[in-house]
Amino acid sequence: MTADEKPDSCPFCGSETEIVSSNYVYQVSCVHCLYLSEGCTNEKAVIAAHNRVARAGRATESKKGE
Repeated sequence: MTADEKPDSCPFCGSETEIVSSNYVYQVSCVHCLYLSEGCTNEKAVIAAHNRVARAGRATESKKGE
């Protein structure tokens, strides 16, 4: 897995996330809170979708402070 394929931190608590899979369905899960992404049969697609959500959340938070 390359750096581009690593899931970003949790969009809710900022903790580390990991990929979990069950029956060929992949999800991104937070190691601290109860966040669990939508499932997908393509691991790269679930990471990309999670990273878009996480980055959008950080962008929203940074605009609040301006």
